[in-house]
Amino acid sequence: SIRANDVTLNGDLNIVGADLDISITRTGTIGLGLITSEDLTLDGDEIDRISADNLIIGDMTTGDITVDGLTDAQTGTVTEDFTIRALSDGKKVSFENNTSIFNTVTVEADDGIVVNSDIITDTGFLGLNADKDGGADDSSDEVVLADGVLLRSQTDLVFDSGTLNALGGLNLEAGNDIRIDSGLDTNGTTSIYSNIDNSGGGNIILGANSVLNSQGSDLSLKASDLVFEGVYDANPGVNTMGGVKTGTGKLSIFGADNLAMNIGNTTKDFNISVDELKSIQATDVLIGDEQTGDIFVDGVDSSNFSGVTGNVDIVASMNGKKVAFINTASDFTSLSVEADRGIEVGVDLSTNVGDLTLQANSDGPDDGKDYVEVSDGVTLFAKKDLSLDGTSIEALGTAN
Repeated sequence: SIRANDVTLNGDLNIVGADLDISITRTGTIGLGLITSEDLTLDGDEIDRISADNLIIGDMTTGDITVDGLTDAQTGTVTEDFTIRALSDGKKVSFENNTSIFNTVTVEADDGIVVNSDIITDTGFLGLNADKDGGADDSSDEVVLADGVLLRSQTDLVFDSGTLNALGGLNLEAGNDIRIDSGLDTNGTTSIYSNIDNSGGGNIILGANSVLNSQGSDLSLKASDLVFEGVYDANPGVNTMGGVKTGTGKLSIFGADNLAMNIGNTTKDFNISVDELKSIQATDVLIGDEQTGDIFVDGVDSSNFSGVTGNVDIVASMNGKKVAFINTASDFTSLSVEADRGIEVGVDLSTNVGDLTLQANSDGPDDGKDYVEVSDGVTLFAKKDLSLDGTSIEALGTAN
């Protein structure tokens, strides 16, 4: 451990197979990287001279810490976790001006984290905890993010505590899971993408009572699955399940490449359950795209999708993929369905406000089953216009 008013490193500091703690002897400030005006400073070259398994900057008595422009070459000699702690009462950590890159980084503060520049990890975890003491005695306890910043983790991206407040748009990316435990408010176009390497793992996880709210801006989510923790039980009136709100903004939900998706009761690779549908509030919703696998819809109706007041688009336009309505009838406000290789309607399907449009051959060329297949006795009903578009319409018996 090193505890001093300031540290100057002119030579290498090698801590073989162990950790190094650096803190200031009083409640002074710390600057890392291009920051030169704080009480204790370590520039990028000095950090580059440190070799350790884990490097911990700051402790329970440290004041504010500011980070600016640490490069992957400078932080790469910390082989496991680079930890930044401003845990004295009322103190925060700020990332300013230039992108900072780490192998793995954990940031902990007593009274908030300010992100005015991109933060990236190139081998491991990125974790932010803006309210380490969990108390209500601080003025902020938030992660405040400047308009358009990017947080990208090679593995997990985790926000343990403290509400996320984006002053504009926001981009969150992770190779594995993205976990948000205390909610996210944004004020611009926002994208949250897990499984960016298409390895097959990587969920977006909302902790109990955690809500994503884009406040009228477009919000895009891409993952191997979307997980709302907590409980939705209408009977005793208990609802601790997280949710998504976009207001007048469009909500887009994409599965990771080639994963089958389910909307409603059935279980597939990517599942939006009935209770999760109840926790979505938006005007228009897009589910699926040209990289999504087959999509199955089971038992979606006004009782479990009432928070969507506009059009729902369901798209499985990847080559050879279909959309199927199965098991239990579905009813939407307004619905448009697009598939590359057919739409199977095995149960009643209807809209209660707007149009019902089924496009069974999105790419044009014949894929062998480019038609709308309607099972015997099934009723298709549109409150306004009904449009069926494919190479053909095939009724397996009597259709209405």
